[in-house]
Amino acid sequence: MLDTKLKPPKSAYQLVPFPAASASTALVPPALTMDYLSMLFKTFLDTVFPHQGFMLLDGQGNLIQSSPYADHLSQQMTDYCESGSCQTSLWAALRTLVECLIESRQLFPGEHIQLRDEVTLTDGTQVSIEAEWVELDGPSTACVVVTLKNQTVIAHQQAAIDARRHGLTERETEVWQHSLLGLSYSAIGQKLFISINTVKQHMKRIYQKLDRSRQ
Repeated sequence: MLDTKLKPPKSAYQLVPFPAASASTALVPPALTMDYLSMLFKTFLDTVFPHQGFMLLDGQGNLIQSSPYADHLSQQMTDYCESGSCQTSLWAALRTLVECLIESRQLFPGEHIQLRDEVTLTDGTQVSIEAEWVELDGPSTACVVVTLKNQTVIAHQQAAIDARRHGLTERETEVWQHSLLGLSYSAIGQKLFISINTVKQHMKRIYQKLDRSRQ
């Protein structure tokens, strides 16, 4: 079972418990020290991937490091849990995903397995969760890397790029953004207060413009 340390923290600061020196020696090879990991997670990752959060867990599911954006999302998780909806929160999905990944390593040793889930936060933000094993210095130092992606922001940016590149109208851009998030025509219509047929017409024109640009 996943360790209770992965329960929602009281604050984003408390999310990052640094293991004792003896534990870090076992988890991290000499060339990859805890100081290096801390620098990597606290500065580099958020600069290169501004809309993705990263967590590093040991083989039992204990948190080793997390990036600032992961801390930000974790606070949203905490607020969601404190509102009484914890069973459907990002934290519940994260715990389940990591537990399944740890179990899969026992069932399918030697296989590279990546697990993925997606949840929607209270503010409507869609977040995808990906978890996979990474060996820092051989099987004895295998850790779990969790990636949290803000799909809402990513879809917004992609729709804006496509709008400029393919000449989409403002309404087509809105429809396309929701489509990139995987919403059905019915759901898009409800979001934008338009009929399903109108959504279909927009999507038809969007695909026509995309196809013309590819020719």
